[in-house]
Amino acid sequence: MEITKEKTFEAWQAVLRHILDNGTVYEDENKRQCREVTNLLVTIENPESDVARPVETLTDFKKWVYPSQREITEMILTRKENPAHEYCYGSRIFNWEDSVDQINDFVIPVLKKNLNSRRGFVILADPKKDSSPLSTYIPGLLLLDFKVKNKKINVHALVRSNDMFIGWPANIVQMHVLQKYIAQRINVGIGYIATLSTSGQIFDDYREEIERVIAIKG
Repeated sequence: MEITKEKTFEAWQAVLRHILDNGTVYEDENKRQCREVTNLLVTIENPESDVARPVETLTDFKKWVYPSQREITEMILTRKENPAHEYCYGSRIFNWEDSVDQINDFVIPVLKKNLNSRRGFVILADPKKDSSPLSTYIPGLLLLDFKVKNKKINVHALVRSNDMFIGWPANIVQMHVLQKYIAQRINVGIGYIATLSTSGQIFDDYREEIERVIAIKG
């Protein structure tokens, strides 16, 4: 399934509506009732216009302790793991195994050398840590790919499992932070963000809030 929208919030609403109407219902390994669609491609053509609105909406519910936009940004840019946050991608991006900065030492130089390069990617899965039956933390976001077209940088993300209500909004903010970070250093504009989730799901215990998000106008 492919969903393309101009803005972040309308893409989020369309995704939630689609899964609610078409998702397969089942109980996951954590005994939670969920609805799932597979191979869900979501493209936001102009994420910069309202990239934080879904996060702000979740915060406004005041039902969960949801991280602020500042915290979400810090999590993706920090080089250190933070035990307080389960999904800290920053250390894997900027300090892989305490030695590799995948953005500053690879993606940016590659794209500076040739804006048409197809090699501007970042890997977040780590077989040493993740490929064990005993692993309790395995990142959902596996790969980020950055490509420049028409002097704008676009982000493509591969996600193995994506909570489209709670997790996706924060992921989009973080992808946009990296998008801007790279764009400023290679002197290009901001393009689209596209996420391909091999499993995109919503959980039934969020049903009331999901319906409220879908009903928001404008």
